[in-house]
Amino acid sequence: MKKLLIAIQIFILILFASCAKDTIEFNSTINYGSFTDARNDEVYKTVEIGDQIWMAENLRSFSNDPNEVSYCNYGKLYEDSHLNESCPEGWHLPDTTEWQTLIDFLGGNNYAGGKLKEVGNTHWESPNKGATNSCGFTALGAGSANYLNGLKDRKKSAEFWTSTLYSDEYGFSGSSYYYVSLSNNNESVYFDNSSDNFEDFERKSIRCIKN
Repeated sequence: MKKLLIAIQIFILILFASCAKDTIEFNSTINYGSFTDARNDEVYKTVEIGDQIWMAENLRSFSNDPNEVSYCNYGKLYEDSHLNESCPEGWHLPDTTEWQTLIDFLGGNNYAGGKLKEVGNTHWESPNKGATNSCGFTALGAGSANYLNGLKDRKKSAEFWTSTLYSDEYGFSGSSYYYVSLSNNNESVYFDNSSDNFEDFERKSIRCIKN
């Protein structure tokens, strides 16, 4: 039994170590940078958009969670319990203001989504409306997940956590965070908050921004 467990562990390590990101279609006209996360030696493409520098890939780490299939491409889907500790040193989880700065630079909430999304239908279902990836951000339709429903809306949506806590109209601020959402059906970007989701332990993608 012990040998079998070791064999399974080795198989999993080989499987995840060998998975490649060669299916992601980055913008070939963009001069991407790169960053190596010293915590796990993961290498990320980076991109300068306006006065900001973003990771051009979703944050990821080793995981054998079935809700996080294809994590090499789509990245890991994170719970909101330790969001502000997620990004590596020198980077941080962007707040809603930093996201809005990006959105405004790309033409506003009604059009920025298309400029952020990867083109084609490898990681987005048709029609992937308005997708040009003109800024090189290369957002993928990773969807989201929770413990009740598992993986949701893969290839239909991209949802990115922000570091901004949600406060309701009465000023109550709990553990609910705002997130940014993109859709395959339009080219807009909108903010929502996890208090609207009645499922426990929502999981979403993370993009880090440079300090």
